[in-house]
This record gives sequence, structure tokens and C-alpha cells, in this order.
Amino acid sequence: MISTMVFNAYYPILEWLMYYGMRIFFRILNRGFCTCDRYHTSSTSIKDYTSVYNGPSYYIHYKYSTILNTIFVTFMFGFGLPYLFPVAMASMIVLYFIEKSMLYWSYMQPPMYDQRLNETVLRFMKYATLFYLGFGYWMASNQQLLSNEHLDQVYRASDTHNSTHLAQSAFLESGWNCPSAPMIFFFLGTLFFIIFGRWIMPCIEWCCPRVKITEFEVDQPIDNYYRSLDDEDQNWSVKEEENARENLKGLKILDDETFDRLRKRKITDGSTLQGVHTYDILANPSYATRFQYVSAAIPNRCDFIIDDDSDEDNDAIQSDIVKAVLNLAFYSETKIKNFEFDRKKFSAQLKGQMLFSKRPE
Repeated sequence: MISTMVFNAYYPILEWLMYYGMRIFFRILNRGFCTCDRYHTSSTSIKDYTSVYNGPSYYIHYKYSTILNTIFVTFMFGFGLPYLFPVAMASMIVLYFIEKSMLYWSYMQPPMYDQRLNETVLRFMKYATLFYLGFGYWMASNQQLLSNEHLDQVYRASDTHNSTHLAQSAFLESGWNCPSAPMIFFFLGTLFFIIFGRWIMPCIEWCCPRVKITEFEVDQPIDNYYRSLDDEDQNWSVKEEENARENLKGLKILDDETFDRLRKRKITDGSTLQGVHTYDILANPSYATRFQYVSAAIPNRCDFIIDDDSDEDNDAIQSDIVKAVLNLAFYSETKIKNFEFDRKKFSAQLKGQMLFSKRPE
């Protein structure tokens, strides 16, 4: 068990070396093993190219599972194997520095996690104390672990081993000797407080106000939605709406009043919105990557799109089709029924023709 925990302590280093080596190999493979020029690539799209040079995604739940596993194993067997505690400390130090370094230099920008996952992990951690006290009591009260004077001889391999350590021992005098007595006392007290703490703590705080832990509510002043957008988010929404109205006839995601307020807004002096600023699915970088979508907010977007024909004037259609299909709900019912997933119709639309079949509305 100690060997396994030692391996878990330095495994994050091995994992980082292994995956970093794999990324280097795939980048060399992408360049064709023939040059050190990173811009020489076999990728056929910008998204494929960036995926080769991007770092891994950051999944915090895997890190929390590693921490919980280390803590609970250490507390469960730590009384009998105290060497687990320095190993667990080393494991936490290694994990901290590896993850801290990778957040700066390797991982892609992590998502915006809220406090619920942190609170859930902290809520589970309090049960590690019960594991330490409960299993510690069981080890401390087992006389065969403490002295050779209580061993029971075994004459045949088929004989049943008699540990003389039974559940009813907890009700005997031998079960309350030191060092087991303090552990069973604190185990019962901790278990009682975990179960009834939600009712006991308010009474203690009422009697002794100084023990109350104040919860700080962060009141972050924030302006209205339009002013709270930073320049990049505002530009994305404006360019996307302009492209939809100009090149995808009939597609109006924002009403005129909202669009006008968005264009004329002045940025706030306070905090701006973080993360994905709108419910538009294509504003989420993860979905935009999966749909191979190049935003209209990117200057010279056609230079980032490679299609399967020689006409360089219709490259944007590849992304405009995605935009139209994902926003069919903003078209009229008739236009939705007449919609055809056809690049030629999009190409004709760019030349001034209608996107949909000419039928009466």
C-alpha cells in the first residue's frame, strides 16, 4: 500500500512527461518529420492545426478525485502506517506545483468553475476524520498488533486464525484502554456532531457569538449587460449580427433596438463579464471548435477557411451554413420549411439572390 501511494505521489510528473512527449511527437508528425518549421503542416484547416499545438483541456474533477483518494487512504490506514502521512504531503506538494505550472504553460484556458464543486469536496473531506478515528480505534484496540503476547498459534494451514479481536470488544474494559479510548471517544463525538451539527451549531453560536464564522457575501458592482461587455465580446456580437443580416437574408437574431444599443454602448468603468457572454452556442469556444466555425468577428476570416473548390469568394459559406442551421428558429416558419442544406444556394445568396426558394410567405 505504501508503495502504491509513493507511486501516486510521483505519477503526476510521469504523466506530464508522457503527455508532453506525445504532444511533441504529434507536432513533429504534423510537420512530416522533415522540418523544424512549425508553420509547415499537413493540417487542412486552422482548427486542426491549432488542436495539434494546443495543450490539454483542464478537468478539475480528476484533480479533486486524486486529492480525495490520497486523503481517505491516508486517514484510513495512517494510524497503523504513519509513513503514509509524509507520503501524502509529498503527493500534495508535487500535485500543486505540477498543476500550477501546467495552468500557466500547458493547459488551455480552463472553464469558469463556480464554488459548488469546492464546497462538495470540502463537505466530503470531513468524513476522512471518521475514517481515521474509526480505523485507528480498531487498530489500537487490537492487542495482536501491539504485542506478540496475544498471538494465537496456527498449527495447520486450514486452521481458522483467531484474532481475539471482535466487535463486542468495544464494550469490554480492554476496548477502552489507551490509546484506543480517546479515539473511540472522539469518533463518537465527531459522528454525533456531523449528524446533528446543523442544529447544535446555531445554539453554540447563540451562547457564544464569538465562535460564529461569518459568511462574506461578495457584492460585486456590475453595470447593465451592454456596458459590461468588454470590447472583444461586443465586437463579436456586432460582427456576427451584421454578417447574419447582410449575408443570410432574413436572419435577425437581435431586434433592432437591442442591436442599436449594442453598437452604441460605452464600456463600463467597473468589472466586465467573464467567460461566454451570450447564449449563442457559437460564442462558446468549445462548440465553435467542434463545428469548425470561424467567426465573422475575425478579420479576413476567409483566409482561415479552406474549402474543396477553387472559388475563393465562397469560403465563408462553410461557416455561414453552420450559423444558419443553428439559428433556424429565428427564420419564419415558411422559410424553415423551404430551407435546403445546399452550398449553391448560399453561394447564390452572396451574389444577391435569395437564400430560400421563392415561394409566397
